[in-house]
Amino acid sequence: MTRGLRVLIVDDNPDDRRLAARALAAEFGGIELTEANDDASLTEAFERGGFDAAITDYRLRWTTGLEVLSEIKRRFPAIPVVMFTGTGTEDVAVAAMKSGLDDYVVKTPQHFARLPMAIKGSLERQRGLAAESELIEAEARFRALIENATDVVAVVSKNSTITYASPSVQAALGWEADELVGQFLSDLVPEEVVEELREGMRALIQAPGVAMDVSYQVRHKDGSWRQLEGTARSLLDNPSVRGIIVNARDATERNRLEEQLRITERMEALGRLSGGVAHDLNNLLTVISGSVSFLSEGLAADSPFQEDVKQIEIASDRANSLIAQLLAFGRRRPGTPRSFDLNSVVVDFEPMLRKLLGEGVLFATHLDPNLDRVKADRVQLEQVIVNLIINARDATSRRGKVTLETGNLVASEHEPALGLRPGSYVWLSVTDDGVGMTQEIRERVFEPFFSTKEGEGTGLGLASAYGIVTHDGGTITAESEPGEGATFRVFLPRGA
Repeated sequence: MTRGLRVLIVDDNPDDRRLAARALAAEFGGIELTEANDDASLTEAFERGGFDAAITDYRLRWTTGLEVLSEIKRRFPAIPVVMFTGTGTEDVAVAAMKSGLDDYVVKTPQHFARLPMAIKGSLERQRGLAAESELIEAEARFRALIENATDVVAVVSKNSTITYASPSVQAALGWEADELVGQFLSDLVPEEVVEELREGMRALIQAPGVAMDVSYQVRHKDGSWRQLEGTARSLLDNPSVRGIIVNARDATERNRLEEQLRITERMEALGRLSGGVAHDLNNLLTVISGSVSFLSEGLAADSPFQEDVKQIEIASDRANSLIAQLLAFGRRRPGTPRSFDLNSVVVDFEPMLRKLLGEGVLFATHLDPNLDRVKADRVQLEQVIVNLIINARDATSRRGKVTLETGNLVASEHEPALGLRPGSYVWLSVTDDGVGMTQEIRERVFEPFFSTKEGEGTGLGLASAYGIVTHDGGTITAESEPGEGATFRVFLPRGA
């Protein structure tokens, strides 16, 4: 059964109350009427509540319509109130409107018919205001959810222009949200994947509403790259969106940790394998070296076999050197981290480093005079520096320039690309102007036994350096492009 309109009428004239109720019932098809003709009945009505609209006279025996209006709006702010009076003035009407009155009807016989229309109009306006308020609240709620989400939310137009970016983009990519608006998405990804991105956009446009997984490197404001992963969905046909919604998160740190774990696991497995193989080879090589020594002693000085024996001895020495590296890699033990001055290590080491590079390589150092002390194993760190210098020398084909630099860094949680926990670090970099590396080589450069030196290298130098640095609580990064040289940068915790 449909409930009738519930109306509160505040009037001390019973005839006026009856006429008003009749006019309302005729218009609304029945009403539930609450009448108040004195202070007690009005108080009781207020306590009971539950009405949809209220009508009040202005001049009442115990109070005024303005007081009644004020009390209704205080108790029931969403209830429309119409003043129906024959004794009010224009000043009263203005004062009532300022207090929240919804309509004003003059109480004359010809105006009784207008009272239901005033109530109906007030109810419709009130519903409109309520709907608008709900819409504003919903918009504010969803905006708060989007703007406080940790994931990046973006809207991209049909031609790949960014039309909206959530504030979380600043933490992920360094850009303020309004800085990204208007940029082309294709300008933020590596050139080699632009066509792949365009194909993905075309596929999304052809499949509205379908979610697609996306994973791209996206350029950070500082020029570095972040790996963003998430989903994209075309809502171009939705008039409130008219775009492709991208919801993504920064997976750079997670991917780095996963890759670091894979490298560590490979190094541990290969370390055990290389240690065991090297031990067996060493036993065999001992027999070979001893036999060659006896053979050499038994040959005449002018024997034509002396040169063959000499070559065997040279090969044996080289094999011994390789086995020593394998044993060192397989038996790698944690060093003893201590606090010391990294600059002094470089200065003491510089003459030897110049000899390692050779006369054809120009060597320069730029040491930060305010460098903090570093916490690491000094002997193992010297080995890391030697490995980086040899790697730079080979990259320049023994002619070019190698630069060694030092500096301080305070890492924050917003620098996941470095792979460092927040804190203070000391860094050392070795830069060459050699052949550089492709992305595929950069991704494998720290793998054990991986080498690009066409049989000349063992592939253990950078792998050993990586193991030493990460064990000391730091990391080592490689920055390079083909033909543009390379920079290897070692980060180690600051010492006390």
